[in-house]
Order: sequence, then C-alpha cells, then structure tokens
Amino acid sequence: MLNFNSLLKLRGFPISKARKIGKEIPSSEHLIEWQEGKKWEIFNFHFKHNPYYLSLNKEKPSLWKEIPILTKKELRIDTTFNKYDISNRMYIRNTSGSTGNPFTYALDYTSHALTWLLIEDRYKKAEISLNNHQARFYGLPINFNEKWRERTKDLLSKRYRFSLMDLSDKALLKWIAIFNTHSFSYIYGYSFPITAFAKFLIKNNIALKNICPSLKSVIVTAEMCPTENEKIIEQAIGVPVWNEYGASEIGIIGFGKSNNWQISDELIYVEIVDDQGNTLPDGELGRIICTPLFNKGTPFIRYDVGDIGALKTTPNGKILTRLEGRREEFMILPSGKKLPGDTFFFYIMKDFAKKFPPISEYRIIQRDIDSFDILITSDKKLQDSYSLFLQKLIKQKIDDPININIMNVDNIERTRLGKFRRFISEIKNH
Repeated sequence: MLNFNSLLKLRGFPISKARKIGKEIPSSEHLIEWQEGKKWEIFNFHFKHNPYYLSLNKEKPSLWKEIPILTKKELRIDTTFNKYDISNRMYIRNTSGSTGNPFTYALDYTSHALTWLLIEDRYKKAEISLNNHQARFYGLPINFNEKWRERTKDLLSKRYRFSLMDLSDKALLKWIAIFNTHSFSYIYGYSFPITAFAKFLIKNNIALKNICPSLKSVIVTAEMCPTENEKIIEQAIGVPVWNEYGASEIGIIGFGKSNNWQISDELIYVEIVDDQGNTLPDGELGRIICTPLFNKGTPFIRYDVGDIGALKTTPNGKILTRLEGRREEFMILPSGKKLPGDTFFFYIMKDFAKKFPPISEYRIIQRDIDSFDILITSDKKLQDSYSLFLQKLIKQKIDDPININIMNVDNIERTRLGKFRRFISEIKNH
C-alpha cells in the first residue's frame, strides 16, 4: 500500500520541493517577525501578476491596513487566479462555504502540498499520521463521477467513508458493527454526525474504544464542535477529541482543542478585525481575516473567511481562543429517518449549480416534517424547467413523500458578519 506522500507525488504535488520550503520557515519564536515580510511578498506577487487583483487596489498601499479586505463576492470571477506561468500547476476547486456564496478558486500545487505537510505535522499531536486507517464521517458527492473519484481516493488513502444520509438508530447500529470489524486509528469528519453517534453510544451504554481498541483520536472539522460536545464524544468513544478549524479555500487555519487552536502561522497570516476593518487587540471578538503566504493561485489577500473569533499572541505564535462558526441541524423525514440537513443539501445544491450557474445563495427551511421551502437568489429568474430539475434531484435521494416549494428571492437574511444558516429546521423538539 502506498503511503500518503507517495499518493500526493503520483497526483503531481511537489512534496520534495514543499519539504525544502518548509525547512526554510523559521522556528516558532521567529515566526511572527518572518510573517511581516512574507505577507508583503505574496501581496506584491499578486499585485504584479494578477490584473484582476490589481484592479481591486486603486493604488499600491504603503500600510497593510490599507489593503482591501476581500470576500467570496469579490473573488467569484474566473479570472481571479493568476496564469503568469503555465509550469506552476493550479489545483482548481469550488465551494459554497457557510456564507452560501459558491465560487471557483485556484491553489498552486506547491502551496497545496505545504498544507498537507502542515496537517502531517499537526496530526502528530493526536498521535496519528495520514497513513493510519481512518473512519471518515464526511459528505459524499451525489454526482456519479465525483462520487467514484472520492471512493477511489478513500480506497487508496486507507479511509472507510460512513454514509451520513441516515442517522437513525438502525443505521448507527450498523456503524458499530463496522467498527467491530475494522482496526481504525482515528475518526475524522463533521462534528454533527460524530456527536449524534456519541449520544447513541452513551444511551446504549456502549464504549466504542472497547469495540475498536486501535482507536487513538477523533478529529472534528468543517463545523463548530462546542466544548460540551467534545466531552460527550470523549466519554462515548474513549479517546481525545481534536478540533481542526479551516476553510477549504484557505487550508487548516488552526488545530487543537476548543478555545485553544494553534494558528498555522507557518502558512497563513491571521488577523481579527471589526466591522469597519480595523485591527482588534488580542482577546476581542471580530472577523477572521486570512492571508495564505504561499498560494500563487487565487489572490486570497486579507480574505474574510466568514467566521468570527479572538486571538492571543504568545512567544511561540498565535492561538485562536474563541471561535464562532457554523453548526448543523437534523432534517427529520416522515418515515422517521434523520439526516444532517446542511450536509445533505450542500451536495444537492452543488450539483444543481452546475446546471444553473447563476445561483448566488440558497437556504432550505424545513417548515414541517413533510414540507420544505428552498430560497434561491440568482442573477436570473429560476425557470420552471430548472425548478423541476431541482425537485427531481432532491426526490432521487429522499424516498419519503415531501412537498418542496422553490422560491426566487432578492436576498437572504444574514448576520452582521455575513454568516447565515443554509439549513434551518422549524420542527419543534427535534
């Protein structure tokens, strides 16, 4: 079986080059000083080579705070990634993120390889490696080709992916049987289904570590995992819980325990600012602004990831001490089946956006056990044929009889920091 670094090399990622760059990054006590020069280096690169980014700056700033803060809205253009050098391969991805703004972005292969090496380093704290057997609690694309690609990656990467499309007691019992027959080293995935599984284990007086003694750690990612949920998971599974905080377009921003995430200072410059963009002192809650220090693809310079948090600066680097982001809710169907609502509809809407590109934002509201409203904002009005296609996509994956009401709206209510919930359940006591 190939190790993870070998797989990355086969896919064209320059691991040896990334390791050489990594060795040149100074030790923790000099990181903050090093960042000051590195952040201007990446800004100057995009300012020089990317015409679109140049257009966002009226003139070259002399102070960092004069550089405009960017959001997905400014970067939702195909020309945002730099094409200055065809030998510098670009890893093209797309996301909607918790802000609901889908967009395509580019990461150059070297910077993406650096992210994997940083993950490799952080996982040592959890006493695991990327070569260990992983129980993966993560979403799966609905599109056949993408699903096949993810399944292949799972097979090659020693990952077993659990289906999240049913969180009923019957399904969770099957999960226990899988742990009984696999020697997993760690669990990785969304905190919502992992917490649901942990509560089921406690209710049935089952200690997962006794069933799968090889387990060493749980790593939750992609959404908020409050401290109380961490305790529930640790009680049920019997191993430490680690929190991986990041954004798909930026990478791993922090890793650690709740209220104590080590910032990825080696790769990302992180700021906390207020609503007006003013830098806030340590300890104050504000918008999380990130600047990847090596990415020569999309110009994520002073990029607002859409979360809010607070920092503490220590002699060894920055620590994220508070974080407020996305949490997920159950979708409950007439048959009694439970699904993670946001995860389910994320892949539905991702496939739909390929057929109907003008979609800007969306929100799904479960009004009743068999009634769903889908709100869509787009530059063009949603025609009947597209509405029928969306209903077909949903009903292909939901066997239960449900009513779907699709509406074009001018805007979707957001918080003052631009966050909003993509899935909302109005069912009481669910």
